[in-house]
Amino acid sequence: MVGTRDLPRSLEARDDASGPADDSFSGCLNRHLRRSGLSLSQLARRSWLDVSYVSRLVHLPCDPLNPRLADDGQRRQPSRDTVIRLGLAMQLSMEDMDELLLTAGYAPLVR
Repeated sequence: MVGTRDLPRSLEARDDASGPADDSFSGCLNRHLRRSGLSLSQLARRSWLDVSYVSRLVHLPCDPLNPRLADDGQRRQPSRDTVIRLGLAMQLSMEDMDELLLTAGYAPLVR
């Protein structure tokens, strides 16, 4: 797992037109999903994942770096493979893929 102090400076102070960016995995995934122009069903189909699972990742609070204390036991942290599949489905650049992996608590891709 990666600590918040290991996140690149671009993640620490990223602002969107709608205000400060959400540095959680769900916030990062939402931001990239909006930029890709894909719907949830298109993203699920392209990444070979169930649409309900993709919907939960996009809509539920999901921050693997700061888990909630009152978590009801649902697994909200996607695997590294799932994060990479989502990134490939959205055709993310290497930098954006690294950002998505870091916010999910994983090491960036090896170059």
